Amino acid sequence: MHGGCGCVAGPCRGSRHSGGRSATHGRKARLLSPRFDLEVRDVDSKLRPSFWLGAVTAFSLLCAAASSHALQATYVWEPDAGFAGSGTLVLDDPNITDAANFGFPGAIVDDDSLVSLAFSFPANAETFDLAAFDLQNVANDLAVGAGGWSASGGVLTNVFLFSGDDPMGGIQLVRLGSDGPAAFADLSLVSGGFEEHRGRWRLVPEPSTGALFALGLGFLATRRRRA
Repeated sequence: MHGGCGCVAGPCRGSRHSGGRSATHGRKARLLSPRFDLEVRDVDSKLRPSFWLGAVTAFSLLCAAASSHALQATYVWEPDAGFAGSGTLVLDDPNITDAANFGFPGAIVDDDSLVSLAFSFPANAETFDLAAFDLQNVANDLAVGAGGWSASGGVLTNVFLFSGDDPMGGIQLVRLGSDGPAAFADLSLVSGGFEEHRGRWRLVPEPSTGALFALGLGFLATRRRRA
């Protein structure tokens, strides 16, 4: 029996004789040691830059989505069965609030909203680019229907026609246009070559604001795991 504690045999648990209390206290002391505090600060210092980097990225993507919403819309050539070709058509107008559906009978998207038009004719290895044509030349002309540019279901539906030539470049006549949803692209070369295609101009969908924000949050989560 230990004196004063009433224990018959063995060390007293929790008594000052056994050292149990001091061991427990030692474990607590280690948990609260300056070394542990430094380790926590080190982890925190690693996480904070990653957090803010991810937050800034998410916010930037959200702002990009908001700024790109409306104004500019890009369409690509979608050929009908049996035809080919590739091309892009870009419109830029404040009245394009929904690039998939706009125009008459709503707000008019003006003729001069066209900022880019290009088309490649694969059979003759020729590429047409509106930027290379002088619209002041009487032989080159761009005309858009009275209702201006319009789209429905992601497809351009208005009437338009560009016709022009570039004899020095080997093009006798190029015609790009649309009679509504049905579009056409015809090429006649000075050398006698000819090529025609049929299709439509379809909207290139842009990622939604929510998708861009989710991408930013995913980037944030990845950075936190790596940290």
